[in-house]
Amino acid sequence: MNRRLSAATSLAVALLVSVVVVAQKGQTKYVNRPVVNMFSSATAETDVVSQAIYATPVTILEEKDGWANIRTPDEYTGWVESGALITPPFPEPYLSATSKVVQVRSLYAHVYREASVTRHAPMLTVPFETKLELDPQTAQKSERWLQVRLPDGRTGFVQTGDVGSVASNLTVPRQSSWRRSSWASPTRGAGLRATGSTARASCRCSCASAAT
Repeated sequence: MNRRLSAATSLAVALLVSVVVVAQKGQTKYVNRPVVNMFSSATAETDVVSQAIYATPVTILEEKDGWANIRTPDEYTGWVESGALITPPFPEPYLSATSKVVQVRSLYAHVYREASVTRHAPMLTVPFETKLELDPQTAQKSERWLQVRLPDGRTGFVQTGDVGSVASNLTVPRQSSWRRSSWASPTRGAGLRATGSTARASCRCSCASAAT
C-alpha cells in the first residue's frame, strides 16, 4: 500500500513539474545582468555562441538544471543561467510601446540610487545600447538626470549625457578603443555579437571577469 502511495505521489510530482516546465516555455523574461554569455548547451564548459545585454527581452524555449535556452529579439539562441533572467513585477511588458524608453549612447552608463554621483556608488553599470524605461511615475528631475525604472522594479537615475532616444543602428564612438570583452567572461570564440539590443561592434573575447 505504501509503495503504491509513494509511486502515485512521485507520478503526481513529475506531472506537476512537467506542467510548470511547459507553462514556462514561450514566456518572456529579461536579462538582469549587464552582459550574459549564451552557451551552446546548458553548461559553462561549452562554446559561447552569443551574448545578451541588460534588459533585453528573451523568449524561454526550454529550462533544465538551472539553465534556460533563450531566443533574443534578433533570433539568436543559446543557454544562460536561469538566475540571470527576471520577470518584471509589473503587469505591462518592460520597454512596451506605451513606455518612454532611452538607450545608452555612451560606452556604458552608471545607474545611481539618487541624482548624485558622490553620495553612493552606482547601483548598476550597463553597457552601450542598453535600453532603459523612464519611470512612468515621475518627471525629469533636472537637465542632468533622468529617473528610470529597472526590470526588477527598482528605480534609479542616469545622467542625460549617457543616454538618448532609441536608434536602430548605433555605432561605437571612434575615439574609443572600447571592447565588449571588458564585460564578458573569458571565452574561446571571437567576433561574437552581443544580442538583443545588439551592439554591432565585434566582441573580442580575451576578456575580464563578468560584471555583476
